[in-house]
Amino acid sequence: MCHSTCFRRSLLLGLVLCLSPRPARGTDCVDYLGYLQRIGAVSLPPGIPGDMAVDGEHAYFAQYFDHFGRFTVFDLSDPQLPTFVSYVDTPDSVYRVAASGQYACLINDFGGFYVIDVSNPWIVGTHAIFASAVSMAGNYVYTGETNLAVWDISDPLP
Repeated sequence: MCHSTCFRRSLLLGLVLCLSPRPARGTDCVDYLGYLQRIGAVSLPPGIPGDMAVDGEHAYFAQYFDHFGRFTVFDLSDPQLPTFVSYVDTPDSVYRVAASGQYACLINDFGGFYVIDVSNPWIVGTHAIFASAVSMAGNYVYTGETNLAVWDISDPLP
């Protein structure tokens, strides 16, 4: 009788020890820095970087200043030589960006967002809507303020 009770207690103790989280030790961590290799870089124009999105062969940066924002486009077609393409200033500071297909969206300080046509990297137009969070997929923009809203931007410019 004691044998089966002792066995159950030992089994239970073993399970508890096996399933209990243990603190990480230095030998548990892997330093990936030795595996990473920087292959290209380009300087950002002056301004404070707020956010970045990559879609296809372009990187889009939201930058902000004291009284205005900047949307900057880089060409990533050659990863070893990313190149500056263009930028456009916005009347408000912008700090978030999302991109999908031919459009990018920027969130500004006042809960608004700009839809920017990036089909031609030399930015051709913008349209403003209000939100505090933004994400994109295809021709749809998803925004959040007090609710989740879905916007069809297949033709955002009047």
